[in-house]
Amino acid sequence: MKNLQYTLIHKNNDSEFCIRVSEPGSTESLGEIWVCSVKMNFFGVRVALWETHSSVITSLRNKGVGVTLYDKAIAYCLSKGYRIGSATNTSPMAQRVWLSKRLNTKYRIFKVSKRYYVFGKK
Repeated sequence: MKNLQYTLIHKNNDSEFCIRVSEPGSTESLGEIWVCSVKMNFFGVRVALWETHSSVITSLRNKGVGVTLYDKAIAYCLSKGYRIGSATNTSPMAQRVWLSKRLNTKYRIFKVSKRYYVFGKK
């Protein structure tokens, strides 16, 4: 969506970050994606995964804002060499984003058990 700004915000010594969307010049959040580092077993190996949690105000839903937030979070994590995936309790709206054509033509995304994982760019 045009005329929105996306801002990267770091918290807690790089163990989590947020990308916030707002009107240009405003600090009021219209939506955000929080990404935090969690330790998990991945096929029997203990690894760090950057897990997503997001929200967008109702009036901006179904307009590509959520997909842009996820795209920016995924790109940031991949640029840092982080593994990124969904939380296990993914909402129906977040599932739509993970399954979106825009993300899946850009990234290799697979669902394993209850999570979506990004395995790099296509």
